[in-house]
Amino acid sequence: MMKKILSLLFVIASVSSVSAAPAKPLGSSMPKKLIQAALPAKTELPKVIEITKGNVAPTPIAIPDFGGDSEFSKKITAVVKNDLTMCGRFRIIGPEAFIQDQHSVLENVRFADWRAINSQILVTGKVIEESGKLKVEFRIFDVFKGTMMVGLSLNADEDKWRKLAHMVADAIFERVTGDAGLFDSQIVFVDERGSGKSKKRRLAVMDFDGFNSKMLTDGDHLVLTPRFSPSTQHIAYLAYRKEGKGMSAGVYLMDVRQHSTKHLGDFVGMTFAPRFSPDGSTVVMSLSKGGTTALYTYNISSKEKHQITPHAQIDTSPCYSPDGKFIVFTSDREGGMEKIWAMSADGSGAHKVSRGNGKYSQPVWSPRGDIIAFCKRENGVFYLGVMDIDGSNERLIDSAYLIEGVSWSPNGRYILYTKETHLGGGRVKSRLCCTDMTGLLKIDLKTPHDASDPTWSPLLSSISVRGGNSQKSTAADAA
Repeated sequence: MMKKILSLLFVIASVSSVSAAPAKPLGSSMPKKLIQAALPAKTELPKVIEITKGNVAPTPIAIPDFGGDSEFSKKITAVVKNDLTMCGRFRIIGPEAFIQDQHSVLENVRFADWRAINSQILVTGKVIEESGKLKVEFRIFDVFKGTMMVGLSLNADEDKWRKLAHMVADAIFERVTGDAGLFDSQIVFVDERGSGKSKKRRLAVMDFDGFNSKMLTDGDHLVLTPRFSPSTQHIAYLAYRKEGKGMSAGVYLMDVRQHSTKHLGDFVGMTFAPRFSPDGSTVVMSLSKGGTTALYTYNISSKEKHQITPHAQIDTSPCYSPDGKFIVFTSDREGGMEKIWAMSADGSGAHKVSRGNGKYSQPVWSPRGDIIAFCKRENGVFYLGVMDIDGSNERLIDSAYLIEGVSWSPNGRYILYTKETHLGGGRVKSRLCCTDMTGLLKIDLKTPHDASDPTWSPLLSSISVRGGNSQKSTAADAA
């Protein structure tokens, strides 16, 4: 019976099942050993939506509730719809507009019925529950062409049903837009509770959509600026611990999955946690000494520290390019005002990148390598901005009482940051926001309390579905 269902749903009698790859470097979406069986007929990709233009309407998409007797069918469908709505690239067509019912569409898609309601993309699926396991089988259709773009089968334990839903949304996002997905990812941030001297700052982690929030530290120590490794599930963060009458600052490395932590070292003069190299083996940091600040690299395994800029000015906020060959940073070495500079990873060839007025800070290279995001203060206003890597085409895409803590999405198309709003009477609201590169899409991410210093993880698992009319099967690893 199961083979007949699979035959009807995917047009293929049997499917091999493999495990999805674990977390991979940012911008990478093809897991190892993923088996792809291409059908004879090839379907061209639809036009890729370029969100940097800012004037492209969201793609209309219809997603009938997934079939199956499982209690998870509607819940998984709802999460998929929410993910695609949040990203701003899709417009979900409501079920009240459907002509063909959700049951018959699993047997035979009447494309004319879906064209009549102006749906460009159709997603159908079914959830199968057996012995504590879930399998999600779904297909993505190009309604205008009347062809199937891809068919997939994903499976995992029941308690990972939200992860399955995020992976479905990632597959849809990538196949339709041409960009890698972002939904099966996590965000680590600083949870802020209380006020004044009683305020507690704890590291916390949650899924991209705000669910499954967990505390990673107990609040006994002040924690700041967590940074995700682009290649592993590790974060580096700064923690201040009381020592006698003073405070000692140390850098710590935490495995988010295992909740294990080790002390990397105490670095005098550090105010921000270091950032990782693309392979996760090295971090780059700024350290103050004698009124100046220079940049250093630190090898995590050998514990060797190497100075790469002189203590002659203030160089801060270093960040590697995704290929590891360059570092972008801020410096006041020209005119005493902090601007964005870039250099080779060994410290050679430093040159100014930014061209505008105001004080720049916290530049972060996109994992795609094409854009630099940054914070900026000009005429008393804080801005979030983006620019090309040569400093051209600068755009300020958000402003607030305070903006800081920039972090890119795994696919390099969305920016996460801290946004503070002044409420009056000395009160300030700190929250996490997300925007696309146009600044037209704004998402306030839900957190248990005030939040700051977000950092975005790599994709926890991924499936490449960009090419051809194909079917695949994979199992979702634990996240």
